[in-house]
Amino acid sequence: MQTSISAFVITKREKNIQNCLESLKWADEIIVVDAQSEDKTLEIAKKYTDKIFVRAWSGFSSQRNFALSHCTSDWVFFLDADEVCSPELISFFEKFKQSGPGQLSNLIHLCDAPHPKGVATKKEVSLIEVKRLEHFRGKFILWRKNPSYQWRLLNAKIASL
Repeated sequence: MQTSISAFVITKREKNIQNCLESLKWADEIIVVDAQSEDKTLEIAKKYTDKIFVRAWSGFSSQRNFALSHCTSDWVFFLDADEVCSPELISFFEKFKQSGPGQLSNLIHLCDAPHPKGVATKKEVSLIEVKRLEHFRGKFILWRKNPSYQWRLLNAKIASL
């Protein structure tokens, strides 16, 4: 059985949204939550999804939870609007969709996050950290915490933001 994944992005400006959404075309569903942009953000987003919601900025946590409430898949991935999925990460998602949260690669770290009714079991992975390579002005940043790992893929049945 194939695993479906929703992806969401919260945004305010069009500057990087096209690259971000282009890198999410592998997702079964894309949700965009826009904080009342006054540029071409919505026009660009409409090329990738019809699931676009406009609401006043209420903080990262609130915007992300609003987006999460509109996702229909059990697994949800999220990016910031100035981020893109690397080819390696897209390959990971293609494998993940085929086999679920198994032994896939060193791109991920499996994390047992608090379960609403206790601690998640080994069979019940709730969060997956994704390797993030940080760049500045198009150049890879060399520092001891790069790459970093960010919780970006979650099992919406048992985890929340």
